[in-house]
Amino acid sequence: MPPEPQEVMWRPQAPSTECLRSAHLALCDGIDSVNNLWSLYGAGTARGKGGAPTHEHQDLLRAMVVMAGAALDATAKRVIADSLYPLVERNEGSRTEAQKHVKRSVLGELEKGSTDRLAEALLADSPRRRIVEFIIADLTGGSLQSVEQLRKATALLGLGSEFAKGNAKELKDAFEARNQIVHEMDALKAAPAARGKKRRRQRKKDEMLGFAKSLLEAAHELVEGVDGLLGDSGA
Repeated sequence: MPPEPQEVMWRPQAPSTECLRSAHLALCDGIDSVNNLWSLYGAGTARGKGGAPTHEHQDLLRAMVVMAGAALDATAKRVIADSLYPLVERNEGSRTEAQKHVKRSVLGELEKGSTDRLAEALLADSPRRRIVEFIIADLTGGSLQSVEQLRKATALLGLGSEFAKGNAKELKDAFEARNQIVHEMDALKAAPAARGKKRRRQRKKDEMLGFAKSLLEAAHELVEGVDGLLGDSGA
């Protein structure tokens, strides 16, 4: 059996825009974690006697996909928190989507009789910044673990419908697998007596490798895309 490759994804070059450096570090930390899990899987199967992967090997593959999803989530939230304000100031697409979001959320609350966030924004030293902070809180309040959630965020970042267009199917499948794995882990926690039974889907190595790559590549595309927008605007 040939040795397993030691890298799922190489560390990307640092972005040129200063506000994206934290997002880049979050992505690199995630890449390192996924690469380490992949290396452990390769080392473990190389010592094995062939045949079907053990439960432990399967768990390494599962952990690799979950970690890649966590890296995408952390990177996306860092990008949103650190770059949305300058994008709203300088990028027309981001500003237009932000206006739509404000109409749905902040102004939508007025129709329900709530004036809290609008009053807070109007009394802030910078109403625009406070409104953007509301949008950031809305976008990062939950996990970004579906293509739909991610696309909503990337639209507000000015990336439009082109984000992840080339691998939309692969990314959707990766999110589905990641969410299935987490659900199965939660089910085992709730019923520890079933731990020894086959309650989780068996996963193929190449498929899991593809899922991890798709999630990490989406995170990289996000950082790279926003870096390009802010660079074009002279940020």
